[in-house]
Amino acid sequence: MENIKCLVCKETKSKFEFHKNRARFNGFDNRCKECSRERNRKRSIKNRSTIGHIQWASRKLQRGRINAEKGNYTPPYGDKYDVLKLWEECDGKCLICCNKSNNLCLDHCHATGKLRGFTCSNCNLAIGLFHDDPNMVLSAYEYLIKHSKTKYDSLLLQNNHKINEN
Repeated sequence: MENIKCLVCKETKSKFEFHKNRARFNGFDNRCKECSRERNRKRSIKNRSTIGHIQWASRKLQRGRINAEKGNYTPPYGDKYDVLKLWEECDGKCLICCNKSNNLCLDHCHATGKLRGFTCSNCNLAIGLFHDDPNMVLSAYEYLIKHSKTKYDSLLLQNNHKINEN
């Protein structure tokens, strides 16, 4: 039977007291299960206290996406009925690009926490990259119009914008 020395507690233990790890040369983790458990417990407590529940729930919301149709989600902002109402209003389409998607994000204002509606992941990411600033979005729009390849492209962009306004 092979014995392994734990990196943390420095005890030599049976290989069955270590988690398997294919990346390691011997096929086992360098911490025993007991030390790994303690490390994970401490890390979990530290993260829970520093991030806070609202940020944690928001992160979970953005990563996991929600299924508002089933109603099995409690949002960090607003309540479940607000989410269901917004879901019915969007009809499964992104409120920005109007593309139908099964993977919509619940968009909210980071400053106030107010729910805004459902957007596709690309549009939600774009809003985040523009720091929720309408002036930056307008500036990007004007930049695209100014630097379009032809007059036809710029007219097409302007007309497309006018159509989406209605």
